[in-house]
Amino acid sequence: MKIISVMLIILNIFPIMSFSAENSMQGIVSTVKKKLDIPEYYTEFHSDIKQSATETLYNMSWRGENSKGGGYVGVTADELGRIIYYNNYEYGSFEGDYKLAAFDYGQAEQIAYEQLKKICPEFAYSVRPKSRENYLVRNSDFYQIHFVRFENDVPYYDNYIIATVNARDNILSEFAVRWYDIINFPKPQGIITSEQAKSMLKKRIGISLECITDTTGKASLLYSVNKQKAEYINAFTGEINNTNLTWGKYFTGNTIFQTRAENRVAAGDLPPDLLSVTEVINGIRAKIKIISGYTLKTHTTLTDLQDNYYYKIQFANTQDSIINVEINAKTQEITRFSLGEDYGEDYGIHEQEALDKAFEFARDLAPEKIKICDMGEINKVQAENGGYNYRIMFTRYDTGIKYTDNGIVIIISAQSGRVLSFQTIWDNTLPDVRPDITEEEAFQALFSKGEYSVRYITISKSKIKIPKNVNDIDVRLVYDFLPEVPQNVNAHTGEVCYRNFVPFLKDTSEVFLDIEQHPSKKAIKTLLSADFFDYDKYFYPDNDITQAQYFNWLYKAIKNYVLYGDELYKELYQQSVLEIQEREGDATITFENAIKYAVRLLGFTKAAELKDTYKTNFIDEGAINPELIGYAAIAQGLGIVGGNAFVPKRTVTNSLAAEIIYNILIPRKRGENEN
Repeated sequence: MKIISVMLIILNIFPIMSFSAENSMQGIVSTVKKKLDIPEYYTEFHSDIKQSATETLYNMSWRGENSKGGGYVGVTADELGRIIYYNNYEYGSFEGDYKLAAFDYGQAEQIAYEQLKKICPEFAYSVRPKSRENYLVRNSDFYQIHFVRFENDVPYYDNYIIATVNARDNILSEFAVRWYDIINFPKPQGIITSEQAKSMLKKRIGISLECITDTTGKASLLYSVNKQKAEYINAFTGEINNTNLTWGKYFTGNTIFQTRAENRVAAGDLPPDLLSVTEVINGIRAKIKIISGYTLKTHTTLTDLQDNYYYKIQFANTQDSIINVEINAKTQEITRFSLGEDYGEDYGIHEQEALDKAFEFARDLAPEKIKICDMGEINKVQAENGGYNYRIMFTRYDTGIKYTDNGIVIIISAQSGRVLSFQTIWDNTLPDVRPDITEEEAFQALFSKGEYSVRYITISKSKIKIPKNVNDIDVRLVYDFLPEVPQNVNAHTGEVCYRNFVPFLKDTSEVFLDIEQHPSKKAIKTLLSADFFDYDKYFYPDNDITQAQYFNWLYKAIKNYVLYGDELYKELYQQSVLEIQEREGDATITFENAIKYAVRLLGFTKAAELKDTYKTNFIDEGAINPELIGYAAIAQGLGIVGGNAFVPKRTVTNSLAAEIIYNILIPRKRGENEN
C-alpha cells in the first residue's frame, strides 16, 4: 500500500495550536474510538504522547488478525481529541492488478468526503474538494484527494486535508490534516473587483523577462510574475501584501541555481595554455585571506560543456579543517569556495549584516559579475547537521533580462557571520534573445488561462520572522491566480507554461483535438484520463503505429512500467514475447501479430499454442495465420477483440492500438465480452 506518511514530514502537516488543553490519554482514546469502526479482532493496542513547546499530540494504533488476514489502524489526535492523521490498512494477498480501477476519481472523492465527515467532522464540514478533472487509476494504485478549507466562501489553501482512497476498494485508507485555529477571517465585503485587481497586479507587481535553459538545452525567454517575495494584491486596498514569511513551519519556498555539468580531465589531456597549480594557489591566497595557515592537500582538473577548465583544490590545516576551492585554470577566477559547516541556534548576525558580508565577499571574488546581479535574495536555511545559516542569492541581470540559471550563491553562518560557501554559475555563451510577444500579451495569456480571484493567505505578524505559534500569524484577503496555474508565459510562443517550458493545458478539452469525431474517441479519452498518454494537442489516430511504439504502450499497459529501445526489447526477448529476428522497431505491425504479442505478454503463450484446440466466432477465421488461431481465440475470450470479424492482416494504427490497450485494461465481470 502506498501511504502519504513521508509527506507529513516534508509539509510539516500537523497543525500548530494556539492553546493548551489538558486531557488524559484515556479520554483522548475514548473520544477517538467513538469516531472509528475498530474491528473487534484488533486487540493489540499501543499509544504514546509527543510533547513540544507549542503542542501535544496523541498517537495510538490498533492491530489484529483473523482467518482472512488482519489489519492496522493508526491515529494521531490533538489535545481536543480531533483526529489529524489516520491510516487504515487491511492485510491480504492482493499483489496489484494491471486493470483500471472499477471506480473513478469522482467516486473516490465522494467516498473520502463521506468518511471524513464521520472521522473528523471538526474539519470536514469546512473543506471542499479541490477542483480537478475526473480520472482513472489502476487497481494497484490509489486516489489522492485534496480538500481545501473555505471560510466565507473563500478558499484558504494553507489549511487542507489530503486523503487517500485505494483504487481496489471503497474505503478511506489514509488522511492528514493541516489546520490553524484561526477564527477571524475578513469577510469579502467592499472589496475591489477582479478587473481592478488585475490592473493593480500589472502596475504594482508586474511581470519580468527571465532567460532559462529549456528542456532542449536552448536558452529561451519566459515572462514571469514578480512574486519572489510572496506578494499579493490586497482585495480591499489594491496595495501589495507580503506574507513576511522567510522560513519556519509556515514557509516552503526555496530557490537554488542549477549546477553545471562537468567532467574530470586526465593530466595527459590538458591543453598547454593552462596556468600551473602553483600559480593559481598564489592567486587564491591573495584573494581569500582565510587560506593562511592551510596547506595543499589534493587537486584535480575539471572541464564543463563550454570547454572551461577548472582546478578543484583542497586545503587542510593541522586540525584537519578542510577548505575546498574551485578556480578557472586560465583566468584565475574563483568559482567555488567552501569550508567546514558553522551553525548554531543563536543568531549572532541579522539579515542585513549577512547580506552586506555576502556582497563584500562577492565583490572581492567576482567584481565584474556582481555588478550585473540583483541586490540579493536572502533565506534562512537549515544546515545539514542542524541549526541555521543564511543563503544569499545574487541573480544575474543583463540588458534588463533576468538570467535565472546564472548568478552567485553565498552561505553565511547565522551565528558567527563567517562565509561558509561561495559559488558562481555563469554561462558565457548565452545568445542574444529577444521576446516575440509583449508584456501586455503575456498578461492577457495568463488571465485567459487562470482565474484571478480572491483567497486568504497566511502572513507573519510584524517583525515575527519565524512563526512558531498560531498567535504569530494572521490572514489577509488577497487576489491571486489559482494555485495550479503556472504564472509563466513562453515569450516566444505566448503559451502559459511551466518553468521547464512545457505548456500548461487547462483540461483535456485542449488535448487530442483530432479525435472528437473518431470512433475510437472513448478508448483514447479513457486512457488519457488514466494518465496512460501524455498530454498533447494531437493524437494522429489514423497514423500507423510502429512496432517499437506499440510495444512501449503494450508493456506500459500490462506491466505498468515504461521501457524504451534496447531495454524494452531485451525484456521482450527474456519473456519470450518476441524473437530477436522479429525486431523491426520502425516498421508497421499487423493486427494478428499485435494480438499475438499482447496474449504472450499476458502469459498465455503455452495455452495459445496448443494445436487443434481452438475455434473462434470470427467470420474471417480462415484469413488468420493458422499458427495464431489460439491467440485470436484467447483474445476473444479475454474481451481484447470484439465483434464478429478479426481482419488479421490490417495494419495497426494509433487508434487501433489504443482500442487494444483499452480492452486489455478495462475491468470486466467474469464472462463479460464487448461486441
